[in-house]
Amino acid sequence: YQRRVRGEPDEDDIGVGERVFFPQGGYGATEGNNTGGKRYHEGVVDRAEKRDGLMYYSGYHAKGEEDGKWVTYRDYNYQFTGMTTKELRIAPNAMAALYADDHS
Repeated sequence: YQRRVRGEPDEDDIGVGERVFFPQGGYGATEGNNTGGKRYHEGVVDRAEKRDGLMYYSGYHAKGEEDGKWVTYRDYNYQFTGMTTKELRIAPNAMAALYADDHS
């Protein structure tokens, strides 16, 4: 399979044990960043289930306080639950990055 470099991953790109980036918390608008946005964190998928024809993924943070991760922000939760490919992101592999310009 070939991972996407940009945009939403396909369901085939994510499985139990995969590392993903999931949204949790956010940041406000600042000078030079007028819109603010979501904060993405690296996590590991530990459950994938299909409901009503759509895959939902759950998991946990890949790093914790012992790794120097800041865990005291307001929206922190060790786990993420019930996220779809519309919310999750994955890092590209070397082949996907190499051929990024070959597809739209």
